[in-house]
Amino acid sequence: MRSILSLRNGKYVKSNVLNASLYIGLASLAYFWSIAFIVIVFLGVLYFESKNYRNWIIPFIGLLTVYMLSNCFTLLFYDSFFAITDYVAPISFSFEGYFSDQGFFSIGVLIICILFFLTVYLIKYSRKPTKSKPILKLIIAQLLISLIVVMIALHKNTSEMIFIAAPLAIIGTTYLEIDHGKFVKEINLWVFLLLPFMTLLF
Repeated sequence: MRSILSLRNGKYVKSNVLNASLYIGLASLAYFWSIAFIVIVFLGVLYFESKNYRNWIIPFIGLLTVYMLSNCFTLLFYDSFFAITDYVAPISFSFEGYFSDQGFFSIGVLIICILFFLTVYLIKYSRKPTKSKPILKLIIAQLLISLIVVMIALHKNTSEMIFIAAPLAIIGTTYLEIDHGKFVKEINLWVFLLLPFMTLLF
């Protein structure tokens, strides 16, 4: 995400796009549906450097590079080509993994946090200058893609929620930046401190 946000400076555009594409390609080797975040790269190009057609090709080059290097690795160590069928992960819309008491509580807290922080974020988003809005759109897009990745995960045991952590943390800071009174700040502090322990207890 840092590489994509760096595109707004107009410096090292191609290297930033390539870096982001390579990182996503490498991440997809560990968890295939991480590849969905390549959409963020294309959105970054669209918002910041859409006029140069080469920028639209670079993400494909990055993914192809990872694929070729993976083939080299498997040929060297396993004497076989990198199998696409083993690479592509199945999807599942079953949410049975969340049906435990702990799962219900964790998901409930997460949904409340997402709705609350996103509402605050969108309210502040409407007040931001036009120049800043592409960055805000990218962060919202990252959150939406993260939610989709979580929803289609084959094994749902709340570990996949790690994808939501980064965009939600960025969005959550918008709320923390608001100038609250001392009493509200104290409440916020205690809520954030106690919430992890409550998640473990329930």
